[in-house]
Amino acid sequence: MTRSVCARERFAVGCGKKARDKSSGRNYVWRLLKLRPRSELELRGKLKFKNFEAALIDELVRYFKENGYINDREFANFWIEGRLSKPLGFKAIQRELELKGVSDELIRELISLKKKEVNEVCLARELTQRQFNKLKERKEPAEKIKPKLYGYLTRRGFSRETIAKVMDMPEI
Repeated sequence: MTRSVCARERFAVGCGKKARDKSSGRNYVWRLLKLRPRSELELRGKLKFKNFEAALIDELVRYFKENGYINDREFANFWIEGRLSKPLGFKAIQRELELKGVSDELIRELISLKKKEVNEVCLARELTQRQFNKLKERKEPAEKIKPKLYGYLTRRGFSRETIAKVMDMPEI
């Protein structure tokens, strides 16, 4: 078939499809890992989306895991560091890691270690102060500021306890 026929008849078998062999799979995974670390589930999903066969996906994941390129612990550490710099609360980070396929045990372990290093209240306080200043610039009515800040911190994944401590600040 010619290219013009392929463009018109997208349902044609083999038209415009790339070969999904081991080499193209490895190249694809390398491109993904070059951008940022990935979890095993994330890579499996990307490969499946690109129509790689299940057996080949298993083989590719095994190869990259054996060679240390896929490591859920390293990925989770990378993700936590990046999200804390946003900043996000630990609840939001936990939800994101669950969606990325990281095990619950590993998430709990790494987050409990991070909680010893990072003061979530300080993160929330900094974020609240920035948002408070934005709301004051927009001349929001005083009675609407606290509910908006509460909702904002909730959406950012901070716990109720953390939010309560922050909302008790005298500046707000």
